[in-house]
Amino acid sequence: MKNGFFIRKTRKNEIARVMEIYEIGRAYMRENGNTDQWANGYPNEETVKDDIEKGFSYVVADTADMPVGVFAFIPDDDPTYKKIYDGNWLNDAPYCTIHRIAVAVQKQGIASFVFKWAAQHCDNVRADTHCANIPMQNALVKAGFKYCGIIHLQNGDERLAYQKVVDYESENRIKIPKELIEYADDLTEKTALRFPALAPLAARCYLNTIETTVRKCENGDYFVITGDIPAMWLRDSAAQLRPYMPICKKSSELCDIIKGVIRRHAFYVNLDPYSNAFNEISNPESHHDKTDFSSDYIWERKYEVDSLCASVYLASDYYETTGDTSIFTESLREMLIKITDTFMTEQSHAENSEYYFTRDTSCDSDTLPNNGQGNPVAYTGMTWSGFRPSDDCCMFNFLIPSEMMCVVAMKKAAALLKNGYNDTENAEKCLSLAEEVDKGIKDYGIINHPRYGKMYCYETDGKGDLNLMDDANSPSLLAAPYIGYCDKTDPVYLNTRRFVLSEDNPWYFEGKAAKGIGSPHTGSDTIWHISIIMQILTSTDNDEIERCLEMLRDTHAGTYFMHESFNKDDASDYTRSWFAWANALFAQMLGSL
Repeated sequence: MKNGFFIRKTRKNEIARVMEIYEIGRAYMRENGNTDQWANGYPNEETVKDDIEKGFSYVVADTADMPVGVFAFIPDDDPTYKKIYDGNWLNDAPYCTIHRIAVAVQKQGIASFVFKWAAQHCDNVRADTHCANIPMQNALVKAGFKYCGIIHLQNGDERLAYQKVVDYESENRIKIPKELIEYADDLTEKTALRFPALAPLAARCYLNTIETTVRKCENGDYFVITGDIPAMWLRDSAAQLRPYMPICKKSSELCDIIKGVIRRHAFYVNLDPYSNAFNEISNPESHHDKTDFSSDYIWERKYEVDSLCASVYLASDYYETTGDTSIFTESLREMLIKITDTFMTEQSHAENSEYYFTRDTSCDSDTLPNNGQGNPVAYTGMTWSGFRPSDDCCMFNFLIPSEMMCVVAMKKAAALLKNGYNDTENAEKCLSLAEEVDKGIKDYGIINHPRYGKMYCYETDGKGDLNLMDDANSPSLLAAPYIGYCDKTDPVYLNTRRFVLSEDNPWYFEGKAAKGIGSPHTGSDTIWHISIIMQILTSTDNDEIERCLEMLRDTHAGTYFMHESFNKDDASDYTRSWFAWANALFAQMLGSL
């Protein structure tokens, strides 16, 4: 929805503004022939104070945190709804009620915004309005409410009654756990106090994954798309769910969803650890590339080290948060072992691996050179990766950010194997591999730069060839503390950070709209929202954080969502309007401030 509105609880110091909005609402009714509704100054100040005290009063605020609408949202039965005439309610289930809605500006979609918000907070909503209030009747019908009949207020006045019952199955979406809704509300309130211009993005971005990309499979698993692409990436789906992980401690519904995604990851990885993206069901319409394994479950078979790491992170983060041992199935154990064995195989790619990948394409980054084997590499102790997190092929196939993630993932895998299965043998393999890869990073992935000192390279082949750059996609060099590899104050990381946030990084751009890191995936002069957000998440400088927040405020192009990339000089020139990973990371960042 392209408007800069958000909904929060009404503050006690806003009563005068609320009364002003109600007066505007009364005047609008009179202008449109509705002379009887809200007569005698209703709602009065005492009603508003009572709504605030009970926690029923909400305002719709703009980007300056100025209320432009007001309504009461009541989670209790309304006594005037007990009897209905000339019709029937849609059901007798518990419901919430919208009352006393008024707006200060017309034709801005504020009422529709309120109705959508109400349906998120309660799947059974009732409302009533005056027979002469045609604009409100139209707004209710447009929002999916059904006319049910006539009710009488306590003074005997008639009102037209409406009800909306959310049908998740027909709308092909799942019910959002109420704890996520509550957190989204809290995040909005918190953001409104500190960064009001970003408040309209808070709940929208936080709920974007669960509201639009998660669906239940026939077998009870859960499938997560990235947004505008109908496939499930291992990396993206794990990242999209990460902001929800802390809520698992108080939501069994959310636990069921995340456990369903963990099972799905295990199914896919055990099917083929070299694929990065999958279909929900067998689908022959996916990519048809030349490689050594195929299945109609596979959307794309680009081998990425970070994708397998993401599956480990997802299971580990869930277990560490909840202590829930029910995830320790044989399928998960098989996945952990398969990932470890795959990484070990790819320590000597040319000698031990059967994987190859080519695609008939004019885009060189979409295929691997050397007959699908990638460019030659030396043995380093690190593990080979065919592609980057951007899904572009590696120039040199020891991709340092992914190696960093591998070190952390193997330590997490070891803990899962010990705690869940008492499998010390395979746990030791994980720890040994983590040590070997980490030694390889230190021996081959660190250079002494003439300007920045000791810093990490982006890629190396172990033979002396280096790629000095950083890509916006995570894992990146910038994201090293975020993925748990090092501290934000680590000297080598800080040197690397200065490099990647400078024009010495060929994929760092400065323009009229913003400055930040882009990616070969989207070409020159494009900056990624993910990189600006990651800059905040890895910074210890409040001034830097403030500047990045201002860039995010100024570059969502009026959509109030994050995008994949945008032109450094024109934020309205962007890619991917529906990119749930970027939205999830943005919401996670807001929650960390």
